[in-house]
Amino acid sequence: MQFAMSQFSEIYYADGAVGAAYNEQIRKALSAYQVPLASIAPANEPATVLIQTAKCATRDDSSKLAQIKCRTLVINGRQDGLITPAAAQIVQKGIANSEILLLDRCGHFPFAERPDAFTQAVLKFVSAR
Repeated sequence: MQFAMSQFSEIYYADGAVGAAYNEQIRKALSAYQVPLASIAPANEPATVLIQTAKCATRDDSSKLAQIKCRTLVINGRQDGLITPAAAQIVQKGIANSEILLLDRCGHFPFAERPDAFTQAVLKFVSAR
């Protein structure tokens, strides 16, 4: 468990300071709405993530990607330690009519670490025909 906790920031965030700021925003929102942190994330989340990642890494669901028929935008951080850019590229290649955006200086939470780039990409994608 100590190992998992020490890896938490590296798994999720490219920049630990950005991660801390985002987590503080979550803490403030939870406090304002009087929602306990435990209600949105288990206390052992880092260990659970590591276990689930290892489990998923041994399973191949790529054949299911071809079943996705809608336009798809895959957004991933280049420094994502949970879903690597290579995994995101496999997803994008498996979905017909899909695009990929790999954001630099970004880990697992592009919407938090690179909100402007994330929002611009999504708006551009949904407005395109």
